[in-house]
Amino acid sequence: MCIPTVDQLTELPFLAIIALLSRCLRRVERLYELPESCPDREAVKRTVDEAIQWVERYAMTGRRGVFSGVALDRVDSAALEGIRATRRVADAVSWAVKAIEFQTNDCILDIAISLGMAEEAATRAGFVSEFRDATVADFRRLIELKCGDYPKDGKAIDPSGSGPLGPLWPFGDLRRAK
Repeated sequence: MCIPTVDQLTELPFLAIIALLSRCLRRVERLYELPESCPDREAVKRTVDEAIQWVERYAMTGRRGVFSGVALDRVDSAALEGIRATRRVADAVSWAVKAIEFQTNDCILDIAISLGMAEEAATRAGFVSEFRDATVADFRRLIELKCGDYPKDGKAIDPSGSGPLGPLWPFGDLRRAK
C-alpha cells in the first residue's frame, strides 16, 4: 500500500486531512536526531514537538493561529547537522506548518509533499512498510467517519491515540524501532 495521493486526500474534508498529517508527523518525530554537540539541542527538539502539537490542535479545533517562523527556521537550520532522517522530518514539519498557515489553493499539494517527506524519513529509518500501513489504516478510518467534504473543514478530529483513529501504530508499537 502507498500513502494517499493528492486526489485521494480530497476525498476527506480539510481537518481530517490535517489529522492524518499530524499522525504521520508523530510517527516520524522521534527520527529528528541532533548530535550532542548541537547548541540548544533539546530546545530545538521541543520546537519540533510544539510544531506537531500546533498541527494537532488545528485538527481538533479548526483554529490555526500562527506558528513562529523563527522557531521553524531554528528547526530547519539545526537539521543540517542532523543524523539520518532528521532533514526529512524537519522538511515534513515545515511543509505542514506552512500549508496550514498560508492555506493557498495549493496547500493540498504542500500537505502531500509533507506526507512524502515523512514517508521518506520512515524509509531512511527502515520502517516504511509499517508507516504506510498505519497511514492507510488512518485514511480508511477517516473515510468511514464521514466527517465532511473537501475543501470544507468538516468535523474537528482528535488525532491522538485516544481519538477515533485509535493507536498511532495500529499494528504494533514501533517506538523502539530505528
